[in-house]
Amino acid sequence: MKWILILLILFSASSTSEVTRSENIKKFNAAQKCFKEAGAFGNKKITCAQDSLNIGLLIFKESNKSIISLTHNLAKAYPRLSGERYKSLEQALKLAEKSYGRESIELVDLLMDLASEEHQTRYVNKRYKRVAAIYSQEVGEESLDYADLCLDISEEVISYLNTDGRLRTSSRYASMASEIYMQQLGRSSDGY
Repeated sequence: MKWILILLILFSASSTSEVTRSENIKKFNAAQKCFKEAGAFGNKKITCAQDSLNIGLLIFKESNKSIISLTHNLAKAYPRLSGERYKSLEQALKLAEKSYGRESIELVDLLMDLASEEHQTRYVNKRYKRVAAIYSQEVGEESLDYADLCLDISEEVISYLNTDGRLRTSSRYASMASEIYMQQLGRSSDGY
């Protein structure tokens, strides 16, 4: 008799957790839909992104790649150059490093976003150097893909803040891209 009672309790507990999981998935899907339908920025976008992350943490493990993506989405929902955006990007980067490793190509987008939020030139340079190093290991330093990345860095570094240090960094990466385009495609190429 005791065994039947124990089995009933275990079955009841497992079915309750399945119902809770199912409810969480419905809430998660609704929060994701809200996030996608919200405007580019604003309180609604932030609230929907935060809800997605909170419910995602109930569904997925913290090391899950979905949590990294949800944290990155939350960061992008905040306005540019805000402290909340920077903190969320740092958190997403820590999770990504833990999941993928410190030299993984999956870190490139996060590092680019984080670098564009930096206020101090030394950290900007440090982040972009890391992006360039990771990317060059993947595609090669003389490749056109690497030149495209250098050109992206050159444009990104000055897109929100124009300081002397950022202009020098932009110029350095533009020169690197230009050299690669010239070597690979010649002086008459569009990239050069």
